[in-house]
Amino acid sequence: FICGMWDFMKYPLRMNWTSGTNSYCQFFIQLGSSKRESFVIYQDGDPSKCFNPNVENATGYDEHKIVGPGYASGQQWTVGVHEDDEPEYGKRYEIRLRVSEEDGTLLKL
Repeated sequence: FICGMWDFMKYPLRMNWTSGTNSYCQFFIQLGSSKRESFVIYQDGDPSKCFNPNVENATGYDEHKIVGPGYASGQQWTVGVHEDDEPEYGKRYEIRLRVSEEDGTLLKL
């Protein structure tokens, strides 16, 4: 499940499962007027099983670690803060989540 600032972190939404050789969960977000969106991941939709980065406003371009599961610590991933995101109002992004087959940990893509 993914939970984001688009609804003020109120409602965890189910991610879509893609099957195949490199299976992963996916979710699409669309930037609003702020041109950025922040989110965390909840295992089984449970806020007490939150996965988040160890730094605030982490991006796919920045060095960070994934921490959890546990209660949210205030750090989130954010799309639209890095210039390589090329943020624009209405632009869509795909969020991907892959889980290790070996030990069930989240993998940074």
